[in-house]
Amino acid sequence: MIDSDRSGFNQDLVRWVYLAVLILLLVAPWFVNPYKVHVLNTILINIVAVLALNLVMGYSGQFAKANVAFMGLGAYSMGIMVTRLDMSFWIAWPLGALFAALAGTMIALPTVRLKGLYLAIMSISFVLIVHWGFIHIRGLTGGASGFSVPTPNFGLTNLPSGYGVYYLSIASVLAALWVTRNLVASNFGRALLCISEREIIAPGFGIHVFRLKITVYAISGLLAGFAGGLQAVNLNYLDPENYWILQVVNQLLMVALGGVSSILGSVLGASFVTILIEALRGFKGLWEFAIGTLLLVTIIFLPRGLISLVERFFPGLREKRHGP
Repeated sequence: MIDSDRSGFNQDLVRWVYLAVLILLLVAPWFVNPYKVHVLNTILINIVAVLALNLVMGYSGQFAKANVAFMGLGAYSMGIMVTRLDMSFWIAWPLGALFAALAGTMIALPTVRLKGLYLAIMSISFVLIVHWGFIHIRGLTGGASGFSVPTPNFGLTNLPSGYGVYYLSIASVLAALWVTRNLVASNFGRALLCISEREIIAPGFGIHVFRLKITVYAISGLLAGFAGGLQAVNLNYLDPENYWILQVVNQLLMVALGGVSSILGSVLGASFVTILIEALRGFKGLWEFAIGTLLLVTIIFLPRGLISLVERFFPGLREKRHGP
């Protein structure tokens, strides 16, 4: 009875903490300077991107690293539609995300039967190919110099343009968290867990492994595409270097540091690494050293990431994982 009451108290406390964080995010633009709003916005966008990566890498156990390419495809396709075709952002943004989802499906078809090192090499090759396209298809992408992207029109709101994108990012994070949480808690999520841990016996439970992998790649590509579009309008610029190997490493660090197969871990990892990147921005060349050190420390001392510490001290935040 005492344990039950304590569990209920922990759950209520967790809900209040989440509500307090949301309120602080909503009122932040009135109390912090524009640079800090920009950093908060970057954190929010990275949360959406890491949730997308964790769906494939964590929950389905696929050692794929093409998330940055999907972000770039979503961002560039949105930017091209807005600047070259004079299309509204509100139409181009979801269309760009759908294009990234299609790319996720297409890359999944030849790689879905690959595992481990071969899958990692294949996905990294896709990132290299996409990055090459951003640089060399100059008529559309602007080449190595990239091109400017206008801020979306938020209609009758009196908010500064950057703050409008910030609130759009908050809404996107809430939507991504809702989608991811419901997917993971559904039969779909339990099937993902099964192929992650015991793929060889998954067909015995009636799981169509090939179809499930294709679907999770498409959903991951969709979320990454939305994150890429947000990143483009947050920076007001598309630069191919934002979709390069270093960004792949950054996102891997976010997943590993926060916690693989953890929604809250994705939030923690994206937040911590983004803040660290900003803190070290003035120290040229130090970030590579920081990445290596953090990865080593995480693998040796925190193999389950920061989420393991959070769950130890706040049991109410523990995420349930159920197999089929």
